[in-house]
Amino acid sequence: MEYELAQLYESHGIGTAVYSPLAGGYLTGKYLDSIPDDSRYKVKMPKYLPGFVKPCNDKYASGDKPEKIRDLQKLAKEIGCSTTALALAWVL
Repeated sequence: MEYELAQLYESHGIGTAVYSPLAGGYLTGKYLDSIPDDSRYKVKMPKYLPGFVKPCNDKYASGDKPEKIRDLQKLAKEIGCSTTALALAWVL
């Protein structure tokens, strides 16, 4: 969500779509410890299928991001919900 656009959306009654509110699935927790072999992150797309997003997007698995996601998991547990629910509630 672009903060600068929030007032525009609100003043004109326009809805918006949020790109990847679950961080490509990482906020579900299923990719934090390992990535399943049949995951879209590991399955290679054939070259003859143009237009498909390339898998293996590890931008959420690098640096301090896994630690931050684990912190969100702790917070979600403290308030009695899943990290998925917390992320989607934040978007709403």
